[in-house]
Amino acid sequence: MTHKIDVTYSVAIIHDLSVTRDFIAQVLKKSSEVSNLLSFQNLNDLTHHIQKETVDLVIASVKVIDQLIQKLPEIKKYTGSHIKVIVAIDKDNSSEAFTALKAISNGANDYVEIPSIMSTSMPVKIEATKAIESKVIEQLSVIYKEKHPEEFKLNTIKSNKNIPISKRKLIIQDFDANPSNLPITLRNSKIYKPQAIAIAASTGGPQALNKLFIDLKGEKIEQPIFITQHIPQNFSNYFAVNLSAVTGRECIEAKDKMPVENGKVYVAPGDHHMIVLLENGNKVLRLDQSAPINFCRPSADPMIETLSDIYGAELLVIILTGMGSDGLEGARYAAKNGAIIVAQDQASSVVWGMPGAVANNGLCNAVIPLDQIPSYIQMIGAS
Repeated sequence: MTHKIDVTYSVAIIHDLSVTRDFIAQVLKKSSEVSNLLSFQNLNDLTHHIQKETVDLVIASVKVIDQLIQKLPEIKKYTGSHIKVIVAIDKDNSSEAFTALKAISNGANDYVEIPSIMSTSMPVKIEATKAIESKVIEQLSVIYKEKHPEEFKLNTIKSNKNIPISKRKLIIQDFDANPSNLPITLRNSKIYKPQAIAIAASTGGPQALNKLFIDLKGEKIEQPIFITQHIPQNFSNYFAVNLSAVTGRECIEAKDKMPVENGKVYVAPGDHHMIVLLENGNKVLRLDQSAPINFCRPSADPMIETLSDIYGAELLVIILTGMGSDGLEGARYAAKNGAIIVAQDQASSVVWGMPGAVANNGLCNAVIPLDQIPSYIQMIGAS
């Protein structure tokens, strides 16, 4: 994160277990961005409090998250529309993952895994501490962006039909993607009908993928689709199931040695890189737990690179909202092989890190809003 938050925020923790509230509070007390830390045992205490004092971010347990989502419209009357919600789930209770993903589909912004009250493992607690810090900073950065839109304006040179697409430039400023405000030039490569689609996402990805696939509902997509969404191990199966439920499309958590079939959507499992190889002439999914890439496992880079080896110029790569630069090297490799590269634009991204990195490096054929990506897929897929 290169953007410095120079203001402070109020964060509320809602959890029925005092030990969990205390653990989260201990982590956040060290944050210079959190000036006011509130702790509540139930939702009613929060709703009474916000009538007197505003709250910017709520970290809520699975037990209260459905109620909280239902009350969000009322809560926003007091806090303003920028308020964000993170769902706190028990790291050792995989069933809570599905509830969290449903909440994200319905209005929550992210999730974070908290150690079980029975856990005494120091590595687990250190991992959870880093996760809480990271997730909170991400959401506070988004709040800052929403409260100060003048600092993150997207400026574009007016497109002109007489100007070749390779000469059109976008000037894009964002706190973690383009600090020097450098111009972005789109690639003017030949476009082939893709035989496969690769999608990479991180922060804001579950909501973006839900919207993308809902907008594609009913459309015939014959190509296999491969998704790397940065997600914990306990989440990926529920994520695939939830994506199937909301989109009506067959979405599967990838398994090692699973054959690739047209029209199916494959989700990289948490804690595993997903790659695609040719074995005896057949396309096969392979999983591995080699070292994290870009601090991520799964990482989008190996997925994109191996797909590029197989499909070459007949690959469509889509980089959605996300912090960091995962997917950049994969996109660079795929672009050299002639693949079509599309990045979600800054204005519609929760965090313009991953798509911004690809766009800033001049790798994109298009940089477009999320709601235009389904149409682009249909247009390119039929070409």
